[in-house]
Amino acid sequence: HAHNNRTSTRASFMAPRVDAIDGAIAAVVIAHVLIAPYTKIEETFPIQALHGALAHGLDIDAYDHHVFPCPVPRTSIASFALAMASAPWIAIARGALGTMTTGHVEQVVCRMTLGCAWVASHASLRRSISDVFGATTSAFTGILALCEFHLLFYASRPLMNVFAMVLTMTGVGAWARATATRDSRLTFRAVRLVTVAAFLLRCDVLLLLGGMGLHMLATGLISVPRAVWVGGTCAALTIAASVLVDSWFYRYWVWPEFSGFYFSAVLNKSVEWGTSPWHWYFTVALPKSLMCAYPLAMASV
Repeated sequence: HAHNNRTSTRASFMAPRVDAIDGAIAAVVIAHVLIAPYTKIEETFPIQALHGALAHGLDIDAYDHHVFPCPVPRTSIASFALAMASAPWIAIARGALGTMTTGHVEQVVCRMTLGCAWVASHASLRRSISDVFGATTSAFTGILALCEFHLLFYASRPLMNVFAMVLTMTGVGAWARATATRDSRLTFRAVRLVTVAAFLLRCDVLLLLGGMGLHMLATGLISVPRAVWVGGTCAALTIAASVLVDSWFYRYWVWPEFSGFYFSAVLNKSVEWGTSPWHWYFTVALPKSLMCAYPLAMASV
């Protein structure tokens, strides 16, 4: 009987459920793409790599980043993945529009593809929240997302933060499910997704990975040897893939995410791009990004 309960619970966790709130979130994300289709300076490299992948394929010598390099290299793997996911939709656009298919149209299609991936990941997180914490909590999670302008505005923008969020939201959902079901497969999935995000896309995701790891160890979701094996193996494979692909892409040996960490944290050269008061993150960034969720987050502590 206990086995049947676990099986039915696991089946309910994996059942695809999309509600009206997910539809509203998708509509807002797509609206932002159409209303503000152009990109800003932080998106320069991913857009360059997307254009190169779609226009030049494997002809790396023709890519723009050799002539217009970024101050710090970022991985090309995310842009390649987005280009491959967008290619079928771009082909459809070309068939429908013919010679009217411009780089602007391709950029919109790529952003919509990324936005849909983000929405799907957020929907997966909400399903996990619903099963573990209840439908009301899941509904308010979606409602708060709809109230946070910056979150959905950036959800379709080709930034390493956004690429990482697609992995981390799904990973956090798996972590919540693993906590409720004690399912080791979900635990390992959470570790792998967040590890890839940290070592390939955004090194500061290590803060999230560290918190997750401590919780998993404290609650017995994972043992130290298993954590070292699963996390270490995934990290090593991620680093190896990044070094191989990105060294070929940049034409010199590089692990981009370590280069970014070294540039900002060790050399402290990020100050060359400007500084803000020490309280800026708490008084400007978080209020802008969280809005009405900010005081609720403080209350939840």
